[in-house]
Amino acid sequence: MQLGCTEKAVPTENVRLYKYPQTSAWKLEVDLNKPYGYVEHYCVSCTNGNSYFDRQTINYDKFRIQLPSVCNRAMTVDEDAEKNVVFNHDDKDVGNTEHNLFDGFSTFFKQKDETNCPVKSCTLLKAGCQSPHSAAGMGENIAMAETSPWTITIMDNV
Repeated sequence: MQLGCTEKAVPTENVRLYKYPQTSAWKLEVDLNKPYGYVEHYCVSCTNGNSYFDRQTINYDKFRIQLPSVCNRAMTVDEDAEKNVVFNHDDKDVGNTEHNLFDGFSTFFKQKDETNCPVKSCTLLKAGCQSPHSAAGMGENIAMAETSPWTITIMDNV
């Protein structure tokens, strides 16, 4: 039955329930080949009566079948990433010269499934990851591109 135990459940492309005709055994079949996963809610309703004698019917309305998306675990921090990045100023570059330091995503992170779970955005934040880098006191000498590969640049104008 569907959530609320009011209607019989209809098999979906993700979950099917079969009863073997020769026995009273039931088979629950779920599709495990869904990269984006799914969540389906069901009610299990059982009775010890029949159409002539309605003795007792009990319901369990919290039956949930979930296949987590592979995207829930596709990105990880690259443990080998450089922890401290040092920009070495060169006097011949004085002025508004822009320097690409590195790619914002691939320098710090790893992606396990680029096909099904592509990175959609990256943002440069202040230490602690709570506020944008452009907040008061941060200056505009460092920036991140708005598109892949989210290159981080620094202005050498000091």
